[in-house]
Order: sequence, then C-alpha cells, then structure tokens
Amino acid sequence: MVRVIQGHIERLGIQSDGAAAYLATSVGLHPENDERYEREHWRRFLVLAVGTASREAAIRELKWDQVDLRIGRIKLNPEGRRQTKKRRATVPIAPTLAAELASWTRHGEYVISYYGRPLRTRDFWKTLTLRAGVDGGANIIRHTVHTWLAEIGVPDSEADIFMGHQEDGSKTGRRYKHRRPEYLRSVSEGVESLFEELSAYIKRPFKGRELIDQPNPDDPEHQGLRGKWSNDAC
Repeated sequence: MVRVIQGHIERLGIQSDGAAAYLATSVGLHPENDERYEREHWRRFLVLAVGTASREAAIRELKWDQVDLRIGRIKLNPEGRRQTKKRRATVPIAPTLAAELASWTRHGEYVISYYGRPLRTRDFWKTLTLRAGVDGGANIIRHTVHTWLAEIGVPDSEADIFMGHQEDGSKTGRRYKHRRPEYLRSVSEGVESLFEELSAYIKRPFKGRELIDQPNPDDPEHQGLRGKWSNDAC
C-alpha cells in the first residue's frame, strides 16, 4: 500500500498535512513490490489507525481483551490504567475494521506483534515511512481521520468523544453508554466511508471488500444462462 492517494488528496478535500497519512495507509502498493515482503504488523497498525484514530502508543499497546467484536467496541484504555490528558476513548468498530480484526491470527495477547513480541517503541514507524517515501509522525493518520470526519459532517460532539477530547457523559453513565447500538453511529459510518474511499486504491483489499468476479452482461454465455433462468422462473 504506498504512495497511492496523492493525486486524490485535493479531490477528497483533505488538508495537505493529511497526505502522508493517506500515502502511508497504503504501504506495499508499489507495483514493483513483492507481497512476500509486506510486513503484517505495519498493515495492522495502519488499519487500526484509520479505524480508531487513536494515538500510536494506544494502538501498539492494544490487547485482544480490549476488543469486543460482539458489541463492536474497542476499549482503548485498558482496565487498571489511569486516564491521562491524552485520553483513550472507547470507540465503535466500523464494519471493515470488524472484518479485519476477525480475520487476524492472534499471536499472543497483543493485537499487533512482531515475531510474537509487542512493539515497545515507535521505531517501526521510521522504517515504514522510509519504505513508503513519506514524511510525518505516527499520529498523522489520527489527524487526517479527524479532518475527514469534520468534512463529511460528523457532529463535533461525537467526533470529540471518538478522538478522546471529551468524556462521554457522567462517570456512571459512560459505563453503559458505549454499549448502546447507536453509540457514536455517525462516527462509525464516517470511518466506514473512509475505508470505502481507500479500498479503491489499495492492492491488498480490506477484508469484506474483496473484488468478486462477476459475469459480463454482454457475454454470450451469460446471456444464455440469463435466458435459462428466465424460462425456469416462468
């Protein structure tokens, strides 16, 4: 997924400082790249960065017990960790992210690992951006997702909760609020629309968005089958 969307940045209305995020989101897309050398931990980080808009440390430290696919939530702040000024929110899981998470092999307790070990530092990002040929810190995708949500009209009140800029209700209420089906629905839909936009440009499709061969309506064989189905229906 590398250098894919630069020509589309202006069309998408994304600020120029988000360009690196879009480019990096597609690491491995150079046609000359051999897919055997694609690094799975890069892809997982980038998919989660788009899907959660979280800071890189929260993504690196994410464990499987923080992911609830049943209700579609990721609790970025694990049990026992004290919230800081850089608040880690509980975020909804968009459908594409859910499909990705469900397909990933679990190599231990961490969602992202390298040869079974968690990523202890952000050094991997330096290698990733060097390979991608882009600049920008590991949190630039977070800023780009926020820009995307603003530009498609997601209410600031919901985007701010998603980004961890404000708390979602009272201490008692927020224990249950995130379990409601409608929790941050506009954010989830907005993130899904971003995955949809990106899916047109990446070489390795997101899970659930794979292209499936469809018969050409002008193909004589297809026309014959269509006629058979029509007769059978009659």
